[in-house]
Amino acid sequence: NLLSNLKWKNMNVGGISDGSSVYVRIETNNEDSYLRVLNHEFSSNVLKHSNLDTILAWYDFPEAEREYQTQQFHFKCLNDFDFATKNNINILNNGFLSNYSLTDPENDFNVYAEYVFYKTSEIKKLKKYPKINLKLKLFKKIYRNAGFKKAFPNDI
Repeated sequence: NLLSNLKWKNMNVGGISDGSSVYVRIETNNEDSYLRVLNHEFSSNVLKHSNLDTILAWYDFPEAEREYQTQQFHFKCLNDFDFATKNNINILNNGFLSNYSLTDPENDFNVYAEYVFYKTSEIKKLKKYPKINLKLKLFKKIYRNAGFKKAFPNDI
């Protein structure tokens, strides 16, 4: 579903998934953002429709510290795209790709989808981090279990 105005808790957002549908805000002259958000939100549906063991494997990923941030941190990410997309060595060492990944496990999974399908060259560079590489393998397994049969971009 494409919308010209999309809000969550009175805040503008790029997209939302309810588990069966994807809602994406159309941004004029910004096809890149549209495709990134579409990949991000579609992955929510993939995760939500996985079997319970698979979902728990992601939510309880044993190799990463799960220190998800406060609601205030989440709102900062929604209001500041540059902040949301930033990372640092500590975040990467713990298997997260960006600040936004730290908001909750589902968003963590969704950011992996953005990187796999939209930021392929970047995820290839980040595979050198052991926890990212392990989570990437789990991500691909979840997509395969959901019926994804094609090769992942550039055989990530």
